[in-house]
Amino acid sequence: MRKSCLAIAVALSLSSCMAVAGTVSFQGELTSNSCVMTVNGAADAVVLLPTVLTSALATAGQVADKTSFEVSLSYCSTATPQIKLLANNINATSGSFGGNANVKLQLLTTLNQVVKFTSAGAVLVPSKLVNNAETSPLFIQYYTETTSTKTPGAITGSLQYAVAYP
Repeated sequence: MRKSCLAIAVALSLSSCMAVAGTVSFQGELTSNSCVMTVNGAADAVVLLPTVLTSALATAGQVADKTSFEVSLSYCSTATPQIKLLANNINATSGSFGGNANVKLQLLTTLNQVVKFTSAGAVLVPSKLVNNAETSPLFIQYYTETTSTKTPGAITGSLQYAVAYP
């Protein structure tokens, strides 16, 4: 009994010598609506476009090398999810994004319609969920906005996505 009392007294005296260094917070959420979205089978993906000659994009409005990739929704508990997209370096007039001063990227739907990005992003609505899932091809292509000389180099862009429920 004396050893127990001594151990408790030592533990209490040690704890009074400690200083608080920070806080760890935990946060979570429960929902009845849930979808998992992947691009080419992964949460994060890189879609490689083919190398294109600068001469293929000489005229304003010209496009080149449409490249497909797949967006999949699975485990959806509702029939009405939306995919919200945010892009970098947006041109609200053409809806293009990324790229450099003279060459941008355009995202196209399954029906080959240009997805118009604004500063608020863009929203895609899946066409049809079957068994709470859907896989849709989307397309990305080079797009030129000017007739200015195109400088060879990397053309990059990125999209952030989230599944939302209206």
